[in-house]
Amino acid sequence: MKTISCFLFCVWTSFILSAQNQNLLYSVQITAEIQDESLLLSWEEFEDVSGYMIYQRMFGEKGWGVPVANLAGDVQEYLVEGIQKNQLYEFRIIRNAAAAFGTGYITTGIEVDHGYADKGIILVVEATMAAMLPDEIERLINDLIAEAWIVFPIVYHRDSSHVQLKSMMQDIYFDNIDIIKSAFLVGNIPVVYSGIIGPDGHTDHIGAWPCDGFYGEMDGLWSDQFANDTNANQSRHHNVPGDGKYDQSRFPSEVDIAVGRADFTRLDRFSDPEEILLKKYLDKNHAFRRGLIEPPRRGLIEENFNFNEAFAQSAVRSFSSFFGRDSVHLRDFDLLKSESYLWSYGAGGGNYQGASGISNTTNFANDSIQSSFTMLFGSYFGDWDASNNFLRAALATGNVLSNAWAGRPVWLFHPMAMGFDLGHATLLSQNNGGDYVTGFGAQQIHIALMGDPSLKMFYPEAPGDLSVTDIGGHAMLEWEASEEANMMGYHIYRNENAEGMTRMTTTPIMELTYIDSCLHAGSTYQYYVRTVQMERTASGSYYNESASSMNDINISMADMPAANFEQVGDWNLFFSGNNLSENADEFYWDFGDGNNSTEVNPRHEYDMPGSYTITLIASNSCFSDTIQQEIDFQITSTEDIIHDQTILVFPNPATDHITIQTRDNIEIERIEILDINGRVILSEKLNFSKKVLDVSTLHSGTYLVRVKGDESMSKKIIIEREIK
Repeated sequence: MKTISCFLFCVWTSFILSAQNQNLLYSVQITAEIQDESLLLSWEEFEDVSGYMIYQRMFGEKGWGVPVANLAGDVQEYLVEGIQKNQLYEFRIIRNAAAAFGTGYITTGIEVDHGYADKGIILVVEATMAAMLPDEIERLINDLIAEAWIVFPIVYHRDSSHVQLKSMMQDIYFDNIDIIKSAFLVGNIPVVYSGIIGPDGHTDHIGAWPCDGFYGEMDGLWSDQFANDTNANQSRHHNVPGDGKYDQSRFPSEVDIAVGRADFTRLDRFSDPEEILLKKYLDKNHAFRRGLIEPPRRGLIEENFNFNEAFAQSAVRSFSSFFGRDSVHLRDFDLLKSESYLWSYGAGGGNYQGASGISNTTNFANDSIQSSFTMLFGSYFGDWDASNNFLRAALATGNVLSNAWAGRPVWLFHPMAMGFDLGHATLLSQNNGGDYVTGFGAQQIHIALMGDPSLKMFYPEAPGDLSVTDIGGHAMLEWEASEEANMMGYHIYRNENAEGMTRMTTTPIMELTYIDSCLHAGSTYQYYVRTVQMERTASGSYYNESASSMNDINISMADMPAANFEQVGDWNLFFSGNNLSENADEFYWDFGDGNNSTEVNPRHEYDMPGSYTITLIASNSCFSDTIQQEIDFQITSTEDIIHDQTILVFPNPATDHITIQTRDNIEIERIEILDINGRVILSEKLNFSKKVLDVSTLHSGTYLVRVKGDESMSKKIIIEREIK
């Protein structure tokens, strides 16, 4: 069986082998294989198993309900059919074995697109470090922006209190509550203490512990009135009312944002001062994001306890879901000095500066640990606010970017296999009240992440340099190709006037150019091009995006339409529009009487005299502009409306002649015929109530007959010339 092959590969004492078995006993190592629109879940073979219970839910749901399947003890596979692409699922498998119940979790899906939603991070940098490392801090901010983070920077000055800092962070959080996901504390940021706890089990170490979760728990009540304990060996753990240390041993409510810390103060085992250690951390942080550090996708575990708490179950479950069971190696932690692993775990009897059989702060100062993400566990050093602390020191060695005291309680990293970041895993672990196996110390205030919470595991190769050119109000984007081998294309993002990012492409494009039209003059546009890769892990597949290649442009001019028109001619109840609009090729006219037109220069006859608001909307392919004019349409003098038959014009339509007759023997003094532009083309003085006019010389079209006499009247006629 697969787990035995791993043991045969490694050289272990019988004690170590027995200790590692505790972690395997209490864990189920689940992987997922994609088969068309199905997922084949599999797990390791195990002895003396009476059965397996399979639970399924949509990712993010609470509670597991009843099993969707109960399998025999000799079964190591379960086929899940009807999987919808671009949906995240979560499974729990419980193994009922003679020795113990084992549990495993996996977040899975097929071709999951996380899409884009604004996400914000509060970046708190201690002022001294900000002044000493301005380029590195600026690069970090740019790296975050390149990964579509909205960065909210705070420069912390050491004469401020943790209460003042928390207040500033709360202001940002509540002003941007829908997007703030994480906070990264860089430098010597105030350490908050809370509770009366002793998660490492030592009575001399029971008291207040460091609590970075204080900065991430935004709306709970933190009090300093009740805790009263001074039994710990060190006074910093003493907790009495009014001393500035809080009462709460558990988070008062769910932690709202993930907090990570990179603090290199009081690490004098290292020859480099604080600012150089921080610089080195930020350098390798950048290199990892840009693919310059790319460890093999595998995990190493050394767990030197023999407890049935199975401290390393955090690693056993997660690493299997990341890489597959065959890439989880139970080996000596010391091998990381010469061999590279993306993830690692080490546990042993501890003190503030080390763990038995794993390493210590002095060794970290002299060695280079080749693992990007690690977990460490042992006595005392989970209390990380001590000089030369082992947990913090890990960030100063080799390629290590993150660390967590994982064992009490269990940490939950498995969603990272599907593209989630360290911050997500931190919140899941801090807020786990029993939805997952917790271990001892669930929801206690000591649960903390060392390192940058925005980091994820996998970064495709970013595109090369991006150029943006203004072409008459349109942005022409051109970029150099990414060297990513399994690239699916590129996604384009845009941020206008720093108001928020929008994904411009619905599916990845393979071209190296993109034209963004319909831009506003005077606006600044920031563009981001990101490589897209279909990432395949032991948990499933998802669209993974690289950091961005970025550039911006200010649009000096744009083809904005300008709507304008005038009325031409003297039409009484007729509107004749002369369209004076610019930069437009589509028009919509509303004549204010329920009628409309899309002609360029429309003609419209009103049924009744009155004041009408004429609206013109002029558009091009990008924008539109609107103008309104109120025009009074009246028949001059005491004229009647043209449909009351006071004036008769017939035939209508006409060809060669028309007869004009008024009722009640109203005498006609003058007859005028006007064309559609309002020009008088025929005018005769008369003294009769009836007249036949020769119109054979008029072209086909619409005309207005205006009769002046005792009363003035108008009538529309149509001339239809016969086609010979």
